[in-house]
Amino acid sequence: MTAYREIQIGSREIIAAPAEPAPDLKWLPISDIVIDEAYQRPLLRSNWKAIEKIAREFKWSRFTPVLVAPVEGGKFALIDGQHRTHAAKLRGLPVVPAMIVPMSAEEQAMAFAHVNGNVIKITNFHIYRAALAAREDWAVRAEAAVSDAGCQLMTSNISAAQRKPGQIFMINLIRKFVTEGLDELVTIGLTALRKSPGSNHTDYFLLAVVKPWLEALETDQRFLAMDLAAFLEHVDLTALVDDLRQRRKNTGDRSPMHPQLRAIITQELKEWQQMASEVKP
Repeated sequence: MTAYREIQIGSREIIAAPAEPAPDLKWLPISDIVIDEAYQRPLLRSNWKAIEKIAREFKWSRFTPVLVAPVEGGKFALIDGQHRTHAAKLRGLPVVPAMIVPMSAEEQAMAFAHVNGNVIKITNFHIYRAALAAREDWAVRAEAAVSDAGCQLMTSNISAAQRKPGQIFMINLIRKFVTEGLDELVTIGLTALRKSPGSNHTDYFLLAVVKPWLEALETDQRFLAMDLAAFLEHVDLTALVDDLRQRRKNTGDRSPMHPQLRAIITQELKEWQQMASEVKP
């Protein structure tokens, strides 16, 4: 005999919930559901493979209601369930079960980021786009810190052949710095890269260079007052990366490379700082 357990919370106190209207649960025509590309992910080849698999193996027992928000024109913006909804349409179904929750555009983006934040197929670019659309503090500050340096914090990944100098792809790194209140460091560091002799090369704006460079600047706030553009005329960061890679290859070093490169750049900055202080009258 199956043993069932009731929903119980024991002696725990009830947590007061904010006052908000209960969502509607209904079957929605798929033709009334739309995608807001301000925060939703595009459907790539891998996504269509997943959609086709859901369609081939379709069962209502595996289909949870999608989350939507009413928008203009009597349509409903899809927050969660893009794969399931496309699979249902591919299966030839006209309607899907939906939970309808009234939300502003900003709330929609925040809901998307919250619901999908831990899903493997959602990338940092999707989270950043959603957070930016929702005007979340970290995203707005990250965009500003990078753009103030004459660079662009990208909202999607592109092939190496399509990349341009000044495009920054490391969302988590920039988020980490602004979350720690180091917006100015990001701007100063990237500005120096934009003014450096290597600024016309995309390699200067890759993670292998940007991460140890910004982390080296973080080790001593006095570095931020230096003429970093002049420093980068003296020190070629990409050459440091290449030299270190060759040394690691020769020695068979398999330890993380970023800390080593950060230490090298930090030492170069200290030597430059010392040299600059010695030539001052």
